[in-house]
Order: sequence, then structure tokens, then C-alpha cells
Amino acid sequence: PIRNTAMARRRKKTPKETVEIDLHGYRSDQVHPELTDLVGRYEGIRGQQIRVVHGKGSGILESEVDRFSRNDPRVSSAEKDFFNPGVTTLILNGRTGGGASSTRAGKYDHVGIPPIRKRKG
Repeated sequence: PIRNTAMARRRKKTPKETVEIDLHGYRSDQVHPELTDLVGRYEGIRGQQIRVVHGKGSGILESEVDRFSRNDPRVSSAEKDFFNPGVTTLILNGRTGGGASSTRAGKYDHVGIPPIRKRKG
């Protein structure tokens, strides 16, 4: 039998199952590198879902996950779990080559800019 290898090469990777990461116990500065590494492992798979458990708490980890999802070009959307507000699901768009170097706004972009102070008077 003759196989159509050109067609087999054109097939895109399809998501197999939802991946989960639990960020309980992480500090806010540890979230971005961890998510960058995890998304990097699954980049290029359109529709891949990554379930991020950040907990309810004070919302610091949730805001870091939200910031990551808005700034990483490989993430197409982030959906909050309706029944569990301590979980966000990231959905990848299939792009490759993202990561820290291609994010639109870095965490430390403000470093080196002096703060604006109000005048007394």
C-alpha cells in the first residue's frame, strides 16, 4: 500500500488531555518562570488546555496568572472556573517561539524609572 506521507506531515498536533499545575506554596516571583516553562513544553498544540490551580487566597497568584495569560502570545484565552474561583484554565493557540523574550510587557519594565512624587504645597 502507498502512504500519503505529505498529508501525514501536515497534520497538526492535537491536545491529548488537560495538563494541571498547582501553584499553592509558590511566591509571586516564581509563577511566571514556572508557567513559561510549562507553556513552552506544550507550545504548538492548538487548543491545549492548562489548568492552573492558584487558590483563592489574597489573589496575588491569580493576578500573576492573569498577567501571564495577557502577555504571552502563545495563550489564546484564560477562563476562570465557574464552580472554583481558585482555578484558571489557559488555552493555547498553537503558536511557537513565545516566552519571556516576546512578551509585550515585562514584570520589571518599570525598573530604572524614578517614581512620580507629588509636590508639597
